Amino acid sequence: MESKKIRKFKKIIILLIVLLIISSYFNYQYYRYKQKESYKYEIFLNHFYFSVNYSINILDEILNEQLISEQLNKKIMRLVYFLNEADHLLSESAFYIEGVNSRGTTFFKLVSNVISYGTEYEGNKITAFLNDYKINQSERAYLSELKKYLEDIHSKLYSDETGQENPNISKYVFNHEIIPSANEDYILLNQYINSK
Repeated sequence: MESKKIRKFKKIIILLIVLLIISSYFNYQYYRYKQKESYKYEIFLNHFYFSVNYSINILDEILNEQLISEQLNKKIMRLVYFLNEADHLLSESAFYIEGVNSRGTTFFKLVSNVISYGTEYEGNKITAFLNDYKINQSERAYLSELKKYLEDIHSKLYSDETGQENPNISKYVFNHEIIPSANEDYILLNQYINSK
């Protein structure tokens, strides 16, 4: 009788050990997965932060220097490049980073398109900023408002501790408090129209 209990007890112990080993394996795999996700998110934040940072620097040059013809066009093309980079990061992030939302067309893409191709807004034709090799008053107002948006994003991403992006920003905060909604581009368009 006693030996039956001992055998049964040994079987239970062996079963528990096997379950513990299996559980440990899956917990370790899950831990590695979460670490990789965290690492990918940190890299994403870093690249996004620098796209915004470079855009602000270029806007400073465009708005504060007397650039002419080719110099101005090169700066505007660089600005469009970094706006498109921010758009690409946001658009593609949902495919490789869990929890970062892609909401279709982004604010950055809409702004980039207005600068590159122009648009029509409330019956007003807005031409591409590259058309005449100079920044007019309306374009300056648009770019100044864009700079305010980017500076706001930059300040929310910035960490005094790292001197650049804060790697501890949650995905919720990033999605809902940092990234402007695509339809907020109307504020920039209103600045353009109202400064004529």
